[in-house]
Amino acid sequence: MLRVGRALIGKELKNSQLLYSTKNKSLFLIESYSSTVDDAKLTASHFDLDISSKDFSGTRIEIQNYKLSEFLALALGGAVHAKGDLSGSLQVNKLDTGVLILSGGVLKTNSKGWIKYRPPGNEPPRPTDIPNNPRKILENYLWDFEYETLSATIQSDSQYNALIHLQAFGRNKGYLDGKPLKLSINLEMNLLKLLKSYAITKGFPDRLKERIMKVGR
Repeated sequence: MLRVGRALIGKELKNSQLLYSTKNKSLFLIESYSSTVDDAKLTASHFDLDISSKDFSGTRIEIQNYKLSEFLALALGGAVHAKGDLSGSLQVNKLDTGVLILSGGVLKTNSKGWIKYRPPGNEPPRPTDIPNNPRKILENYLWDFEYETLSATIQSDSQYNALIHLQAFGRNKGYLDGKPLKLSINLEMNLLKLLKSYAITKGFPDRLKERIMKVGR
């Protein structure tokens, strides 16, 4: 077993544990892996890791207590704040082209919480205002949205584009007399661009940064 107390690769990994056995000089059986990133716990077990091809397809990554605010900020930026934690799993698969993708990932909140999405320049919604633009109605609800349930499905494609389908049931007590609404929101982001941005701004080691920058070229 390999244990690492703390490691820094842009995000600080804490309490990492890896239990593995060797199949050959480049292929390992990962019997269990666990780590903590920003208070979220990541675990995976019983999958092959080929270090020559950097392939770990077929792996299901379990996630516990991932902060909803950080998750939403990946797609919406700093204009969003939220209370709640997400838990669930992400499935990693490999296309014939060799690209690793996420498929079948589902994350759900553990309890009730809230979302406050307030883009610069937006004003608080008037209590009875119903705009013609559906997006504006959505923003009115999200100005101060209290959810009862929230879930997100995640998939990515060969170009590293991730589609997140977010569903939440709740209300804005100060808008439309607190009428409850089931929100259904599609968010998109490019995982490779996100990773490259993190590599530049978050202090990744030079060798790791160089490898990331070469992906997709």
